[in-house]
Amino acid sequence: MPWASVQQARWGHSPAGVRALGGRAKVAEYDAATPKGSLPRYAAKKSNMRRIAEMRASRKDHAGHSKRTVQARRAARGRRGQ
Repeated sequence: MPWASVQQARWGHSPAGVRALGGRAKVAEYDAATPKGSLPRYAAKKSNMRRIAEMRASRKDHAGHSKRTVQARRAARGRRGQ
């Protein structure tokens, strides 16, 4: 099972984490299952997971604009600057 966040991995390598997980072999198993560079600093709260999934599914940014709208605006700004 991979680590969910950098914070969880940090805890897992502490003496208390090693004891709780059942030894260094178990910690090494978690390390091997986690892809390098893929961890967020903190795991998202479960209450936010649905909102995050909906936002990703709708492909809208934080202001509610679609990805195409944002790309078109950026392209228009680039043309004006030339």
